[in-house]
Amino acid sequence: MPAVSLVSGRDRLLRAAIELVIERGIYRATSNEIARRAGVTWGSIQHYFGSREKLFVAVLEFDFEFFLALMDDAIIVGDTLATRLESVYAVIESYYGRREYLATFQIRMSLLSDSKRVSDIELTTQRQNDMVNAGWLALVHRVLSTEDLGTTTPLVIYEMFRAVASRRGLMAHYPESVRGRTAIDDLSSFTIRAVSALLAQQGEIDD
Repeated sequence: MPAVSLVSGRDRLLRAAIELVIERGIYRATSNEIARRAGVTWGSIQHYFGSREKLFVAVLEFDFEFFLALMDDAIIVGDTLATRLESVYAVIESYYGRREYLATFQIRMSLLSDSKRVSDIELTTQRQNDMVNAGWLALVHRVLSTEDLGTTTPLVIYEMFRAVASRRGLMAHYPESVRGRTAIDDLSSFTIRAVSALLAQQGEIDD
C-alpha cells in the first residue's frame, strides 16, 4: 500500500505556496503550480481557502504562528545580560533569517498593493503586531528579570534585532561571489553588546 501522508492537504498547500514563492517569486506561484507542488487538485485551493489570495493570507497566519511559538518556546541561558541577549537575538534571527521570511515579505507587499485586499491585510497585520509585541515583551521581561521597563525600551530592542537579523538573512542568500564578507557579519554581536551596555548605563537592569 502507498504511504499515507500525515500532513493535511491544507498544510501541504501552505508549504507549497511558500516554496514556490521562494523559488519563483509570488507572481509565478500560480494556483495550478501550488496545487501541483502540494500533490492536490486545483479545487483544493477553493475548498480550503476560497481563492489564491486567501491562501496567501493564510500563509501569513501560518508563518506568524511559527514566530509566536519560537518566542514562547525560547530557552534563555547565560549568567550575564549580554549572553542572555544572545539567546534572544537567536530567536529573532531564527525567524527573520529564514528564506521563508523572504517569501512572506513578498506576499505581504503584494497583498498590500491590492486595493481589494489592503484593508483586510492591514487589519491582519495590526492584530499580528499586537500579539508579537505582547510575546516579545514577555520574552524580554524573562531576559531582564524585571517588569519595570514599560514598552518603549523592549520594542526598540526588537526593532534593532529585527533589522540586523533580516539584513543578515537577506545577505546569506546572496551567492558567495556577490556577497563576500561585509560589516553585516559582525553587526549582530556589535548590536548585542551595544544594547547590553546601554541598558546597564541607563540603570535598566542590574547585571
